[in-house]
Amino acid sequence: MRAYRSQLHGGGATSGEPVTKVSTPEFWHAVEGRARHFGELISVAYAEPFWSRTPLAVADPMSILPGGVR
Repeated sequence: MRAYRSQLHGGGATSGEPVTKVSTPEFWHAVEGRARHFGELISVAYAEPFWSRTPLAVADPMSILPGGVR
C-alpha cells in the first residue's frame, strides 16, 4: 500500500489535495493494526484474512499446516 502513497496519504492544507478518509494517517494506522492483529493470530508480524462465500476444498488438511506434518 505504501507504493501508492500519493493515493492513500498526503491530502490536506499543505498539499492542496482534498482530505479524504484514506488520506489521513489514521487510515494507515487502522490498516496496519488490522494486519498486525491477524498476524498475531498466526505468530507472524502481519497477515490478511481470507474469506470465502463458499466452502473451499482442501484435499489434504495436514498439508496446509506450517511446515506440514510428517
